[in-house]
Amino acid sequence: VTGAGIVFTAFYKPSLANGRTQTIFAGVSDSKAPSTLYVSTDAGAHWSAVSGGPGATGTGGMYPNHGLIGPDGNLYITYGNSPGPYGMSSGQVWKYNVGQKTWQNITPLAPTSSDSFGYDGLALDAKKPGTLIVTTVDRYTNGDTIFRSTNSGTAGSWIDLKPKATMSWTQSPWAPWGHPTGFQGWMNPVIDPFNSNNAFYGTGGGIFGTTNLTAADSGQATNWAVAAKGLEETVPQT
Repeated sequence: VTGAGIVFTAFYKPSLANGRTQTIFAGVSDSKAPSTLYVSTDAGAHWSAVSGGPGATGTGGMYPNHGLIGPDGNLYITYGNSPGPYGMSSGQVWKYNVGQKTWQNITPLAPTSSDSFGYDGLALDAKKPGTLIVTTVDRYTNGDTIFRSTNSGTAGSWIDLKPKATMSWTQSPWAPWGHPTGFQGWMNPVIDPFNSNNAFYGTGGGIFGTTNLTAADSGQATNWAVAAKGLEETVPQT
């Protein structure tokens, strides 16, 4: 196995012409590919490699996981040093400005030998340009977390939600959450496109959600609870 293949496609809405989006990006998780990001400017008819970023996986770069284009015109991408979901000991977060064709490393926290992990989940706020959250993965020493930025991931803008987050699993106390007092697992988050306060993340243990995500912007706690009414996850049952 050389990677996970094509892991995301992202459509640049301002390039819409004749009923078709002309500029499309594709993230490629493959150690044998010459690039981890490709772009088409003719609605997918032809593709070319995008240089820059963390570099090609086969030459010491990283595997992309998720990529989304925000209303601020940036393509945000999370990376890990393995295809995942296991085995990530390092990771980064980058943004690519589509209009200017420039890259910037916006990693919230750099992994170390004593605190190793990768970056996986990614969600953007459709109502607030430049607002996003990213999740860690395989952070076994200090536990996984969610980072949030309201300024396009610029240095000093990231908030670690974990220290003040509260967790409730009373909705289904019979489920073996594993880490009921904190974030856990391979978190794939989403932010409600109509309400910036609402966010969810799914794991192999079910779905958690919050209704006060923006409280973090003023240094307050975010409150998370089981949000899987009508959906039962049986994988962790014995």
